[in-house]
Amino acid sequence: PTDPINGYVYEDDINESFIKDLPYHIILMGHTHIPFVKRIKNKLIINAGAVGQSRDKNPKASFALLDLEKFDCEIVRVKYDIKAAAEKIIKAGFPRFLAQRLFLGV
Repeated sequence: PTDPINGYVYEDDINESFIKDLPYHIILMGHTHIPFVKRIKNKLIINAGAVGQSRDKNPKASFALLDLEKFDCEIVRVKYDIKAAAEKIIKAGFPRFLAQRLFLGV
């Protein structure tokens, strides 16, 4: 992204011109909370998603399993205690919508 700290890169933003000058074979991204694995030529681009605060309409936690021997990656989804997490958000004094969105994955 033009702003590597605060910028957002979505799967559809990534194409050959986006990665042409990157000297790496594995590129890890985050910030969007939307998981994906994309392969372009000899590069693997990965966003593991989020263990909380999902943004892909799936409230489960997500993480990436990277297999370096096979040069492959799998996104894994698991349930977690969303109710407990939401209660902690409210108890900490954060806005209620931050707790409510956990149940929706948005």
